[in-house]
Amino acid sequence: MKNSATTLQEKPPVQDGIGVARRDAFRSVNGNAYDVAIIGAGISGSRIFHQLCQQGYRVLLIDRGDFASGTSQASGMMIWGGLLYLKDLDFATVGKLCRARDEWIERVPGKVRSESLLYLQGKGSTRNRHLVHAGMMLYWLMGSLKRRFPGSGPGFSELKCLKAGRFRNGFSFEEAVLKGSDSRFALEWILPFVGPRAMALNHCAAEGMTFDRSCRAWTLDLRDRLHGHQATASARFIVNAAGVWTDSMNEMLGIDSPYRHELSKGVYISVRRPEGLKQILIFDTGENGDTFTVSPWGPVALCGPTETRVTGIREGFQPTSGDVRSLLRLSNENMDARHRADDIVSLRCGIRPLAVKRGFSKIVHPLELSRRHLIHHDPSRNGIAVYGGKLTSCGIMAEEVSALLSPHLRPGPVSNPYPLEPAPTERFPGLDECRDHEYCCTLDDYLRRRTNIAQWVPRCGLGQDSGNIEAIRRIARVFSPDSSAADVAVVAYQKSVRDGHDRIIASV
Repeated sequence: MKNSATTLQEKPPVQDGIGVARRDAFRSVNGNAYDVAIIGAGISGSRIFHQLCQQGYRVLLIDRGDFASGTSQASGMMIWGGLLYLKDLDFATVGKLCRARDEWIERVPGKVRSESLLYLQGKGSTRNRHLVHAGMMLYWLMGSLKRRFPGSGPGFSELKCLKAGRFRNGFSFEEAVLKGSDSRFALEWILPFVGPRAMALNHCAAEGMTFDRSCRAWTLDLRDRLHGHQATASARFIVNAAGVWTDSMNEMLGIDSPYRHELSKGVYISVRRPEGLKQILIFDTGENGDTFTVSPWGPVALCGPTETRVTGIREGFQPTSGDVRSLLRLSNENMDARHRADDIVSLRCGIRPLAVKRGFSKIVHPLELSRRHLIHHDPSRNGIAVYGGKLTSCGIMAEEVSALLSPHLRPGPVSNPYPLEPAPTERFPGLDECRDHEYCCTLDDYLRRRTNIAQWVPRCGLGQDSGNIEAIRRIARVFSPDSSAADVAVVAYQKSVRDGHDRIIASV
């Protein structure tokens, strides 16, 4: 891989520790004037960053946490073509999302692949079999016949995974999935363009953001949350892509928007991948029109998600024993293998930001709300806020943001982006590679987002009975200036595993 994410591309990889690299990054930003500053480096912010850089704008991307450390690290990694909207006869949205899905498959085959799914109806399902089959055929037609022709019934290998005698109907169809992980999918839109005209800073707090009406520009006071380095930069426009934090960020920016977010918590559990599980299984649960999926992902099977309305962000990022019990029940009802709580390899929990009008006041099940995205442009403050959206439509959202900005900005020369290798699926990137070229600063950055170790190895990589603790210590030393700091980081990581994994599993 080329040196695609060094803070200053003319310099060699930093050898004196992450703190020095971070200092150089903040020095390169300090005093710089950008066309656009983007707040939030999840899938929406990273894709907007890529789009604007590709068009020659000077862009600054910042995030208080790591890149893709919010909702964008907790998805089911599916690129849906809009099947959900068929029940509302929203054919325009289905067609648009099908085209977006197919464009991902064709445009970035190293990141996205087509995948067979098997939709299974239990004997107690209330959905009419013939209507389901007609819907699958219509969905295939609306996808311009590009995906595999819908079939029926599970294959032999999947039959071995299913609860015997439980299912009466099965329909196979094709969608798309991410090849690596959702967090790497976001990261790899960022890395190719980082250089003299564009910068991306993770673990970066915007401690002050003020808009000067006289010169029509924003001033941003930035602080490195890990090492304390500071910088001040300016930008003509600001894009609020903070995901579930968009509403609170609007208040800080003074952007008055007609939209807001409703929040829905989604939890997945992963278990050891059953032998014979080769395609994604979708079970009709008969509960609120919901479905339950079991997806093969490396050595594990990802089971879920839940769909629970929440009113607070803190609540939404915390899985409960009730969430885990519900997912274990659904898994054990539908799969041949029976799992207990201590069979769970990892937990994934995120919040879906669902875009609604500001005056929306109904209390409804989250599945009744659209997954569409909305964009608000506040010309009085040169601000744009984005709402909702999904993996499939992030490219469409980015193009719409670019179209809003283009009448007001003059693009500069477009530098050739560094090519990226396809995201690794069955291997883990090297520590030095992640530290020097991928902005990897902490244990959690490496174990959870640069690699899948925390998702594929029990107890967030620590292993059963903390058998991997020495390996974790060696990793920590790569990201810490001395052994004592590394030990502190390991202790903090162990505590986060006890609080965020062990405590929940023990209470199931």
